[in-house]
Amino acid sequence: MALFDVELADGAFLDQDGLMVDDGTVFKLADDHAWVMTNGKDHQDYFGEALKGLKVEFEWIAPRMPHLGVLGPRSRDVVQELTEADISDLRYFRFIPQPVEVGGVPVYLSRTGFGGELGYELFLTDPANAEELWDMVVNKAGITPFGADAVEILRIEAGLIVTDYDYEAHQRSPYDFGFDPFVKLDAPGEPLGRDKLREVAKRPPNRFVTLRYEAGELPEYGAAVTKDGEDVGVLTSPTESPRYGKIGIAVLRADQADVGNAVDVAVGEGTVPATVEKISDRRARPKRSMPPECTYCPDSSTVVPPMPRMSTP
Repeated sequence: MALFDVELADGAFLDQDGLMVDDGTVFKLADDHAWVMTNGKDHQDYFGEALKGLKVEFEWIAPRMPHLGVLGPRSRDVVQELTEADISDLRYFRFIPQPVEVGGVPVYLSRTGFGGELGYELFLTDPANAEELWDMVVNKAGITPFGADAVEILRIEAGLIVTDYDYEAHQRSPYDFGFDPFVKLDAPGEPLGRDKLREVAKRPPNRFVTLRYEAGELPEYGAAVTKDGEDVGVLTSPTESPRYGKIGIAVLRADQADVGNAVDVAVGEGTVPATVEKISDRRARPKRSMPPECTYCPDSSTVVPPMPRMSTP
């Protein structure tokens, strides 16, 4: 089975109707070996069905590959000081497909991350080395750990989605989340849902946007978005950003998704006014620096988000 030519690809995993089961990243280690990184881990049946008829085996390998993320404007300098591998030219969404040592610990090193900032992920080849890697990166390199609350702000600022928060399986098209560049309708083989997607691609019914609003309290995840009392979409994830104020990512009906359009978002028993803004360009290419008003991020930080992995040799 020949894989794609690039080292790393991101996009949606679809069902026969062209609807998203999950989204994630595929790391190509060789022409016949890849890692598949998903949000959820219960996809054995899905991949088993999708790969039916192919000479492919797959297994869940997350417990064997804990990983550490290094995120922030100084992340390249920090990681480079800990490894002899030259990462100066490692582009966004690329990785080194063989182990290198970081702080003396063997890892796979990728320029990826879930926060819209310059960052790297370090995938352990042996989970027994997890404590040593943490000590080298956090304690000896002197960077600050942060967790899910900070990541949630960052990923909403950057327009990054999470299954079970921004969508449920089998309910959304990749076009609802602006995945248009990742949908290759003329790709070789028989991609799942291609015929359905051809129809959607002609005129996508929904668009992915950022909403800015003023409210005393944050809306709920999944809050209704209305226009003149009519439902026009959903605010999938809200946050209060030190950088941008109260914002959220939303899926709106295409005719209501123009930048500057005024809509209402449900909050408590009422609504608050909101304005449509374009999704952040940090989704496509993370920024290398942060503005001075960013108060929640140190110069460089680490995070260990849970990301299940499946290997497809």
